Amino acid sequence: MLIQGRIGVSIFSFVTGYVCALKPIKLCRQGNQEAAFKSIGRSALRRVPRLVLPTAIITLIIWFFAQFGAFKIAKHCDSFWAGATSPDVPRTLWGSVKDLVTNLVVTWTWGHNRYDGNHWTLMPLLKGSFWIYVFMLGTGYVQQKYRMLACIGMYFYFWMAGDGESNCILHLPSS
Repeated sequence: MLIQGRIGVSIFSFVTGYVCALKPIKLCRQGNQEAAFKSIGRSALRRVPRLVLPTAIITLIIWFFAQFGAFKIAKHCDSFWAGATSPDVPRTLWGSVKDLVTNLVVTWTWGHNRYDGNHWTLMPLLKGSFWIYVFMLGTGYVQQKYRMLACIGMYFYFWMAGDGESNCILHLPSS
């Protein structure tokens, strides 16, 4: 688990969510919900370009180099990771452009990118940050102790639903 990076993504997501929620929670505690909602809106709108644009640029650069066969040698080396993550290039230019656009979309819908295998981390990060924004919007007028109870309830809901990589669903005995 430690060498795969999944724990790092989880920690980064947790810290990012905490930092994104600090200002709105502070404003809600002060009774200034309108400013808190404005802060959440600005933060959410800035979040998308900060994640999507650099990812798209990196994918485009890797796609460009792949068109000239820059990764062909990696298919023949002893490293499994280098061979498995080296993209195959479609035979036609139209097929390559279509593959590029598909991978730009699939990165954010399925968490997979043939041109950079590490982009699996981005979809859970974006999805998690928007869960935090929605949670903050939903609990803006709620007292702090009830917000904490709702947060604990959501934690147990996602745990029981098996949300995550392990998909360990809580099986309740049937009567």
